[in-house]
Amino acid sequence: MALNNFLFAQCVCYFLAFLFSFVVVVPLSENGHDFRGRCLLFTEGMWLSANLTVQERERFTVQEWGPPAACRFSLLASLLSLLLAAAHAWRTLFFLCKGHEG
Repeated sequence: MALNNFLFAQCVCYFLAFLFSFVVVVPLSENGHDFRGRCLLFTEGMWLSANLTVQERERFTVQEWGPPAACRFSLLASLLSLLLAAAHAWRTLFFLCKGHEG
């Protein structure tokens, strides 16, 4: 019984790791696509106020884009985490349903 509880807890943790890495992969890939490969993650810039007659609007102006390797590394690490978490979640779910021999 204790082994089944341990396997269930492991399966839940691996599923949460899969879910959290999925939450990272999707925005990073969309961000890379929307900004044409430029990395918004470590961008340096400043907020500028445009003085209009009716209202003031602020906008962010990019002075220097972040290094593309930073976004690629983050995307690669989250993809590997996604795949490994999915594989381990499947393995522990299989052991939980079939019974662990060992």
